[in-house]
Amino acid sequence: MKNFQLSFVTNKSTARWFQILNAFEKSEICSASSLAEVTESTTRTIGKDIGGINEYFAGLLQISSTNQGYLFELNNYPSYEKKKASLLANEPLFLMLENIFMGELKSIDEWTDCLFLSKSTLSKYLRRIHQQLTHFDLTLTLDPVNIVGEEADIRNFFCTFFYETDITPHTVFPSVAVQQAVTEISGMFEKNSYHTASFSQYSYLLHISIERFLQGQRIQVKEELYHALRHSIQLLHFQRINEVIDKYFEFQFPHDELVFLFVSIITKRKLQNVIVEQKFCLSYNHWPKIRELTNSFYQLLNVNSPNPKNDLILIESFFTTAKLRECLSTSANRNIWDVNTFIRKTFPKEFAFYQRFLENNPFYQELYSPQYLPDFCANLVIYIESVRERYWFPRKNIAFIFEGNHHIVQYIEGWSNRYFSCSHRVFYPDSGEVTPHYLKQNQIDLIVTNYAEHASAFRDTIECIVFKTIPSSSDWNRLLERINPDVTRPFALKDLF
Repeated sequence: MKNFQLSFVTNKSTARWFQILNAFEKSEICSASSLAEVTESTTRTIGKDIGGINEYFAGLLQISSTNQGYLFELNNYPSYEKKKASLLANEPLFLMLENIFMGELKSIDEWTDCLFLSKSTLSKYLRRIHQQLTHFDLTLTLDPVNIVGEEADIRNFFCTFFYETDITPHTVFPSVAVQQAVTEISGMFEKNSYHTASFSQYSYLLHISIERFLQGQRIQVKEELYHALRHSIQLLHFQRINEVIDKYFEFQFPHDELVFLFVSIITKRKLQNVIVEQKFCLSYNHWPKIRELTNSFYQLLNVNSPNPKNDLILIESFFTTAKLRECLSTSANRNIWDVNTFIRKTFPKEFAFYQRFLENNPFYQELYSPQYLPDFCANLVIYIESVRERYWFPRKNIAFIFEGNHHIVQYIEGWSNRYFSCSHRVFYPDSGEVTPHYLKQNQIDLIVTNYAEHASAFRDTIECIVFKTIPSSSDWNRLLERINPDVTRPFALKDLF
């Protein structure tokens, strides 16, 4: 469970169980002291919690004590996930947020009767919601208990709470009618032109918009956003979705609602096509300073790329998207704590480097709100890393020379071909073929072998990596790190036995 959701859990024992399970899902072996540190409890409490978890998940998992610490063994992942989610069935804040979304509002006194809690206890719990809402520029009222603020921020919060987090018994799902409507809308337009959010995300955006609109909650689009969209042919065509809305829900969205939905969708594009991004920038970048910011930032990156023009398009697309999202609402560029923490821990140097740049760049200061600089910086870091992996990744020419048992060699060659041939050019020469002429002719950058003699023969002229006779996870990790030093920051292979 994400820490964002965990902040809404009121039962201390349940919260500790989730923290313990989170730790085991990252590492199958955890010490009692490390779990005590994570949960801010004692090792004695951890022992009791482990016993309770084993009993609750009987048959689905087993946590046993070993010399290295507690060992976590999972037997049935789908059933485990359902059983874990059911821990939240009676959590009051999840129930309250579900009811608020559905428009079923109650006063704090009514909630105390419904949940069998004292008013002081419930008030303490509600402060947890309020603390999270402030990150979305929202507040909480008590009579009735409701979320108040700009409608765009409220919808952004609900989309985050229901779509971007783990499924719980109180998760709201888009109706079948909404999913059918999204399918029909998708068929109305050219692929990659109007509907570039994922199907599930699009469904949530539409579902939340319909629910809130039918409750009488209206979007008010800012003038700056209208200015950016004033020549959009896509928006004009997008208004046809009202035909589908009317067919399934017997009403039509006013113009502001259509603009909100349209911009929400086009700013959640997948990074797949430079031409699409170029058209996007030409259509929606009406801020000349974005191009100035793009040029400054690209110079900072100092990328050795074969196509700088495409690079600039991709970076301009990020800054344009962020500006459009800010025009929807300031909170639209904000992330939950889990996202920012993951990015800052995985790419600490890049985060610090980009943040210094943004803090001192006058174009950034003029274009964007200073309130969400850490979120903006985190988004920029992960976006650039995505571009780097997709477009700036240098292809290597790798010669694999494996020796030993025939069947093992066949398997290793098949494995390496499957996982490296898509991104690199791989060669499997016989050791007798490999000469200085062969290496030069095929422009080999790297030799990978499990036979030390081959490495010693060519080490003076080309880089070599020596594997064990039967390669281990550490061997493959060394190769991955050599190809891309960043790849094993968040993830690494491990041996099964």
